[in-house]
Amino acid sequence: MKKTLTALAAVLLVLALGISCVLAAVLILPEQFDEHYLAALADKYARLRSLEDERKIIVIGGSSVAFGVNSQMIEENLGLPAVNMGLYGPLGITIMMDLTRGYVHEGDIVVLAPETDHQTMSMTFNGEAMWECCDSDFTMLFKIRYHNWGEMLGSFWPYAQKKLSAYRTEKIAPDGVYDHDSFNEYGDIVYPRLQPVMEQWYDPDVPIDLDPSIIDDDYLDYLNEYIAWCEKQGASVYFSWPPMDALGIVQEDAESVIAYATYVREHIDCPVISNITDYVMAPGYFYDTNYHVTDRGVIEHTARLIQDLNNVIGDGSLVQIEIPMPAIADNPGVRRRDSYGD
Repeated sequence: MKKTLTALAAVLLVLALGISCVLAAVLILPEQFDEHYLAALADKYARLRSLEDERKIIVIGGSSVAFGVNSQMIEENLGLPAVNMGLYGPLGITIMMDLTRGYVHEGDIVVLAPETDHQTMSMTFNGEAMWECCDSDFTMLFKIRYHNWGEMLGSFWPYAQKKLSAYRTEKIAPDGVYDHDSFNEYGDIVYPRLQPVMEQWYDPDVPIDLDPSIIDDDYLDYLNEYIAWCEKQGASVYFSWPPMDALGIVQEDAESVIAYATYVREHIDCPVISNITDYVMAPGYFYDTNYHVTDRGVIEHTARLIQDLNNVIGDGSLVQIEIPMPAIADNPGVRRRDSYGD
């Protein structure tokens, strides 16, 4: 029995050493994903840390925040620097909140604006995507909370294989909007998006279903715990909405949309500062998904958010921002619905 235990211990030691060697080898290799879209998370995290000692506005969400917020507009109109903490829905929203822990202080404004779908309204976390994000800044690993480390360990090998393959051959250099170079210093996507590229001006394959069932209870618990943590630091937390393509919404009447907003309002522990119908926007403002806006849509969405924030942290006066008209669909087969009434 003693010999068996000794042999087992030896095998486990060899495995642990092997895993440690692979881990060390992968981590010390030069970064291989720095040209990828996900590498932008390291830049966003760096900007957050650089503003640690300043009063600031932090906008947290998924890719709709990356595509839909103009941080310079926020800064110019509200007088506070902004941090765009939106990137990628499958990565999850909880990690975006976790990355801010330790950098939210007295007087800060935190805006929660996740996409209205189950992926971003759940405890979704993608370990492989997070490894690729961390490839540009491994200090972000220390911000990953215990409940996500099983996923991180389980996804390490696929990430390691991909990194080793890129190192041995050639880095994959993405092209187009989903590229690291698409972001500016604020963390906003500035890749030119002049016109919608969706054939029907919305994505029928991934509709927006504004039903309370898309929101998980454990996600609400996590969200409310984060809100309480921010408020304990002396920050103010507000909830807003992502830009939503009017054509992409399943619900056909404004009452159903408002009922969803009412459910959110009743289950989160911070003020909802925006009217959901204001964020259901004309299809001509959307680029390649029901949440990703064009260049014109960025101005429209950011102006709405600035006004809502000015109503709670400013003097409530009307913000003077010229809103460009959306593109106009010339396809007679496109169904019409520009917005919902108030």
